[in-house]
Amino acid sequence: SCLSLLAKISARQQPQPTTTTEQGGRRRRQSRQRANPLFHHEHCTTLLLLQVVCCGHGLCPNRVQRIVVKHNTFRGTVASLATVQANAACSTTLGSILSSPGRSKKRAASPADVNDAGAAAAAAPSSSCPGSPRRSSSPSSSFGSQRRSKRAGCSQPDGLAETGTETTSKRQRTHGAMNGHTASDDGDDPAGHPDLPFDREQLLRLMAHQLQSLGCRNAARALVEETGIEVEAAAFSSFRTSVLAGDWDKVEQVLGSLEPRRASDSAAIRFMVYEQMFLERVEQRDIKGALDCLRSKLTPLKHNVKRLHQLSGLVMCADKDELYAEANWQGGVDSRKHMLTSIQDHISTSMLVPQGRLVTLLEQALELQKRDCLYHNSNATNTTLLEDHHCSRDVVPLHVRAVLADHTDEVWFVRFSHTGAMLASASKDNTACIWDMATFTVKHILRGHLDELSYVAWSPDDTRLLTCGGDNDRTVCMWDTGTGNCILTIERHTEGITACAWTPCGTKFVTGSTDNTLRLWSDEGTLLHTWERVRATDLAIAKDGQLLVVVCHEHKLRVFDMESKKQRFAQESSAITSLALSEDGNHALLNLGSQELHLWNIHTLQVVGKYKGHKQGRYSIRSCFGGSNETFVASGSEDHKVYLWHRQTEKLLEVLEGHSAVVNSVAWHPRDACMFASASDDHTVRIWSTQPAEENGDGSLRDGERPMANGRNDRHVAFHGDGDGSDDYYDDDEDGLLQATTTSFV
Repeated sequence: SCLSLLAKISARQQPQPTTTTEQGGRRRRQSRQRANPLFHHEHCTTLLLLQVVCCGHGLCPNRVQRIVVKHNTFRGTVASLATVQANAACSTTLGSILSSPGRSKKRAASPADVNDAGAAAAAAPSSSCPGSPRRSSSPSSSFGSQRRSKRAGCSQPDGLAETGTETTSKRQRTHGAMNGHTASDDGDDPAGHPDLPFDREQLLRLMAHQLQSLGCRNAARALVEETGIEVEAAAFSSFRTSVLAGDWDKVEQVLGSLEPRRASDSAAIRFMVYEQMFLERVEQRDIKGALDCLRSKLTPLKHNVKRLHQLSGLVMCADKDELYAEANWQGGVDSRKHMLTSIQDHISTSMLVPQGRLVTLLEQALELQKRDCLYHNSNATNTTLLEDHHCSRDVVPLHVRAVLADHTDEVWFVRFSHTGAMLASASKDNTACIWDMATFTVKHILRGHLDELSYVAWSPDDTRLLTCGGDNDRTVCMWDTGTGNCILTIERHTEGITACAWTPCGTKFVTGSTDNTLRLWSDEGTLLHTWERVRATDLAIAKDGQLLVVVCHEHKLRVFDMESKKQRFAQESSAITSLALSEDGNHALLNLGSQELHLWNIHTLQVVGKYKGHKQGRYSIRSCFGGSNETFVASGSEDHKVYLWHRQTEKLLEVLEGHSAVVNSVAWHPRDACMFASASDDHTVRIWSTQPAEENGDGSLRDGERPMANGRNDRHVAFHGDGDGSDDYYDDDEDGLLQATTTSFV
């Protein structure tokens, strides 16, 4: 039988000629069969099993069953095996194999397969010789007769009659084991799965606990019963029940059996329990019992002395409402549940699965994937758990959306308003412009300074704008952004003003100058405080208003406490030209004259990141954080380009061309992660987005977008470092790749 089947398969598996067809203007190659290998792996599996069974080799039936199920994606395999049932010596083993339920990632043998196989076996004549099984009748006729028998209500194929009892008992023995994947049916180690890189029992406990949290209590109960795991120790279950019932005598009895997570947690657990007992007695006006609990139970613990002093004063509360307010306690059963939740953080994980632990692990895995995704730039919450996270370059602003060209000289600074509805730019032409970002048109041109402007700062509510004059101006002006009128002018600095920043309350602001002073003002122009011997290059105030971060000419990063006015500082390796503070106020990004960007932790005053590749040596270049959750770092450059890095990995992602002169400043949109602005010595401000602006036939931009000041064709060119050793340059034309050259950058 083996040789006969081999001959049939060989004839059927001969390689077919390869044909080529034309479809939709494209050539498509079609091949009916591959020349090699000659045999399909499922056919080879069939032959091996036939040979093993017919020759009487002692192969475990369960092992044979798993091989059959693994490769059984068509009926031919089962039907071919059924032909061997004509051998009386093999019928019992084969019947067990064919009728036993399979466990496999692929489709197991269906009832129809088993019935068809049984019919084929029933139609085959028997033989007493183990080595010479007879050929069965036509498979097609046996399939048809079996279908007819099924329609007639036959419950079991005749060919499997003598193995029916064994099949039934096999199903009963293995039903639970199949779901639990234990050793009862396949010989695997019941202590754990070989493919899991962690403890199997811990995973099952997490699954059961999460099913309970999701309200699937029956499913959780079934999982616990089948696997025998313990989600929650009996001691803690008893403790929970006693606490919720208010049986404090029983609680004290069980309390000693709770296993703390750390040695120091034992006192914390007891303190929370006794605190609940004390507060409930005060609530019930059992003052004597409350004082006894305070003296004999809480005080000897010597834990959280500050809270202990607060509790001692609560016995004087006149009513429950005063108690709830003074103790910050809600009373009743809800307070007991809250106490149990707090205690869980101190109980050993061998007794209790931490609340929401599986969800926490999944969230951490998703965040890690997003952090490692070089082009992640979305705050979408519908992230799937079923596949790895990946973002394409399409979500990063690589195209010029608009060119703002109302300045008549170099543009040195650019900054979005807090809502992103407006953009302000400062220029060497002695003016500042406020742009409407809905139409990309100028809203106000602010005139009044006598010298170039180097800095602007929006008030927290975007209703006012500060502008800083240069060496020949030395003034700070405050403008109404609605009308464009100047509402305040300060002329107290003796040299040029380099930077300014508002406090979060919007009633104060700070200015820095090359006159070696740092000054705090009210929004009415009153001088409130002066820091001496601080020659500021740039400054920023944290969002919570507690810290003032300043970079100075002497290569120092200074951090001032706004309340105490005290400072800490760290030394940099070269001149610092600018500062950008992260949204959370924890990190500062510094541009250095050594052609590097350094990322500092302002709390530890340590460098935690470095970004290289841009060009800087003669001018002040400004950088910024950007993208979703500030995933990117962007900077201008003296080579007329904008550079983008991945903040976490420090990898250079893109180099964007478009400006025709030094790019002095970049600013990311505060609400739109897919938009940023760049200011250049070419007299323009460019708005970058994920979609390019449409152009007319003459090269001008459609939809009212402003054309370029120098008349150049605004074709976007982007660098993409893909890690393959070549730097690829792309444009927006149909031909795509302009050039791919192997270059190197620091």
